Formats: sequence, C-alpha cells, structure tokens
Amino acid sequence: MTKVLLLTPPFDLHRRMGIFAEGGAVMPGLGLLYIAAVLRANGFLVVILDAEGRRLGFKETVENILEEDPDIIGISTTTLNIGSAARVAKGIKARAPETKIVLGGPHVTAMPVDTMERYPAVDGCVLGDGERSFSRLVRNIQEREPVDSGLDGLVWRENGRLMMVDKKGHFEDLDSLPFPAWDLLKGFPEIYRPPFHSYRRLPVANIITTRGCPYACSFCDRSVFGRKVLSHSVEYVVEMIAYLVREFGIREISIKDDMFTRFPERVMAFCRQLKKKGLALGWSCNARVDGISEEMLKEMKKAGCWMISYGIESGSPSMLKRMKKGITLSQVRHTLEITRMSGIVTKGFFMLGIPGETRQTLQETLSFIQEIPLDEMNVNFFTPFPGAAMTEEAISDGFTPVFEHMNMVDAVFIPHGLTAGELKQYQRKIIRRFYCSPRKVASLLFRAVRGVDELKRIVRMGKMLVQLVLEKIFHPERKP
Repeated sequence: MTKVLLLTPPFDLHRRMGIFAEGGAVMPGLGLLYIAAVLRANGFLVVILDAEGRRLGFKETVENILEEDPDIIGISTTTLNIGSAARVAKGIKARAPETKIVLGGPHVTAMPVDTMERYPAVDGCVLGDGERSFSRLVRNIQEREPVDSGLDGLVWRENGRLMMVDKKGHFEDLDSLPFPAWDLLKGFPEIYRPPFHSYRRLPVANIITTRGCPYACSFCDRSVFGRKVLSHSVEYVVEMIAYLVREFGIREISIKDDMFTRFPERVMAFCRQLKKKGLALGWSCNARVDGISEEMLKEMKKAGCWMISYGIESGSPSMLKRMKKGITLSQVRHTLEITRMSGIVTKGFFMLGIPGETRQTLQETLSFIQEIPLDEMNVNFFTPFPGAAMTEEAISDGFTPVFEHMNMVDAVFIPHGLTAGELKQYQRKIIRRFYCSPRKVASLLFRAVRGVDELKRIVRMGKMLVQLVLEKIFHPERKP
C-alpha cells in the first residue's frame, strides 16, 4: 500500500512573529487535514507530521520522516516557510532519492514554475485546493501511470524538464469531503494555541465553512480558492463541530473563513442549528464591515459568538481606495458600534506601509484607531505576497522579495518618502496607545486566570508592552 506523509515544515515562531511570538498562534493547517482525510478515504496509508506545531527542528523532522519511510511526501507551503520546505526536501532526497516530494499551498500556486526552478529536490507542485489533484497524483504514482493522466493543476518534473497541466477549476462539492483528519495529528488539541487574545476557553479548533472571496483587495492573493464563494451546508458544519466536541473535547471554535457572513440567511440558519443541537460552546469569526446587520449580530450572540474580527486595514480613505477594499470609514464606525452593542467583542486588523503610504495617512490610521470602539487590534506591515495585484506595483517601486523575511512583522517594503524605522515607530505607537490603557491592562490580567500556562504567556507579552513603553520614556526624541 502506498504510504503518504503530509508535512507542515519546521519553523521558528520567533521568525514568523518577531517580538510578538509569545502571543502568536500555532494551529494545525486545515488544508493538509482535508487532504489527509480524502487520501485515507481513497485507501491510502496516511501520516501527518506537523513539525511546526510540535516545535521540531530540521534534523528531527528529517529523521521522523525517514523513520516513517513514506513513498510520497506532500508539504504545505507559504511564502514564509518555502525555504524550510525546500531544505527538508533536499535533506530527504539526499538519503531517500526515490521518495517523491510534492509541494502545495498558496506560494506554489502563485509561483509554480519559479518554485520548481529554484528547488531541484522537489518533484512536483499541486496547485489550488489540492484534494482532488493530489489524490489522483498519488493514485497515478502507485499505479505507475503517467502523472498527467486525468490530472489538473499540476507542475511535474519529468526527465529534467517541467511539465505543466492547466488548472481546470476548484473542488466545488464541499459536503462530499470527509471531515478533516484531526485524529492523525499527534498532540491535538493539547499542543495547539490560538493568539492569546483570540479565545476564551481551551481547547480551541479552527474550522473553515466557506472557500473563495469575490472581492478584489489589491494586497491579497486569491489563487488557491478563487473568487467564487463555495460553502459547506449548515448541516455539515454543525455535525463537524459536534464531532470536534465529542471526540476531542473542543470547547471553542474559531471560524477562519474569509467570507463567513457573506450569506446572512446561512449565518442565521447556522446559529439556529447550533442552539437546536445544544452545542453550548463559544465561537469567533472574521467578517467584512459591510456585511453585518443588527439582527444577524443578535442571533450570533445568542448562539455563542463572542468575538468578530474585521479587516479594516487603514484609517485613511485614500489608502482604502488604493487597496480596493470597498469599504468606508463610516461603515467601519457603524458596524463596530452595533457589534459592541450586541455584546460581541470587536477586533480590527490593520496594515501599514502599502505603496502610496505617507506620514499623513499613517497619522490618519493612528487617530482613527483611537476613536473607534475596538476591544482588540492587530497591526502588521504590508507584505508583497506572490499573486497579489499590489505586489507588481511594489516590484516596480524596487521591491525584491526575500521569502524568509515576508512574515508581515518585518517591514520588507518601504513606500517612497518613508523609512523602515518610521513604519516601525508608527506600529509601536499604535500598540502603546491602544494596549497600555488601564482598561486593556485589566483585560490582559483577567485572561491570566485561565491557568498557569496562560499566565506565563501573558507575562511574556507584558514584557513586550513594557519595552514599548520604556522606549517612549527613554527615547522621546524618536518620531512619531
């Protein structure tokens, strides 16, 4: 029987999150879990190795893989971890050259040929959502058939040359997929943690209920799931949650859809089904500020929703226009107000340093964050990821990608007229102004009662905030 090992490559959380690492998330990748479930349903022997989640180093990862002796290795990649994935591939090929190594994920979907040319130890890349294509690829390899037989979305290395099969579309019948294979994850759910300010009760599981996004934000790459929104049925989602509660003792759900609130009637039906099933657990989700109503918020609150994260991105109208975000600041104010009135915690995501950013627009964002009713906030730097429309503009402005630094924490792109130091100072000033108030400090301390591990985590995050405050006290000359 063909044995497949699916890998999340090793990666240091401090490289991904910088000074915010202590509060950062380490959660399992749902893409690999869906693919594992499909492979298992098709009769293949499947092993998952989450090297990042288990905090394995490079040597440990390679040794673990060799002990499993797989026929095929599938590695999930992002732009940030592509170098780590390639290093593992090279290490495996040096000791087990007959093992087939296949990459998937957003980075290789956006840059398949470049990936294959850069990393000769990689045999192929599966593009897009992957469940169907990778399963057929494994079947073809097992049966020793040509790898392009009946496949779509594939780049393959054959006799020293690259062969590319055109991408033909996305997996549309989402309810035909088995539940993600959480049971194959060693240490699930105990070893996983979301960001410390993004949950109330452990253990937590991430789920995705929709795929795709119809909007055209210029900083975002939509090549994996496309612009058509596809949904699991409400029944599927509720049964999946019930399974997580029953089998793993999950007490909270984090819904990671880009477009969970896209279809209001579906959200309302989901809330009704949760209550009908008696699933009294907390949950959170992401949403756009232009897709929310008071009626929906009331139902979400009654069904256990405690936090909604909104992609606000900027407090400058001109920057929102450049991002093609399709929202207004008045919409942001209104939605945050009605969300808070419903009793749901509000969180905002912001992005500094897109092409065209100036000191004035940075100050507009700082001022806007101070005046809106946000309970939580996350502010990162614009990162020109492959496949995003704005990346081409950044490259024309002189940006040269260095993948291992593209973590949204390092300021890798600097708009004309600004410096990296200025961007970082604005980020830190926003964090200081927002989190160093008595109300926010009390909120952080309240979270510490969850347990000793969380108290340690809060203390480490507190040190980071103290550093930001001391920097302002002892270096007041630094601007802004």
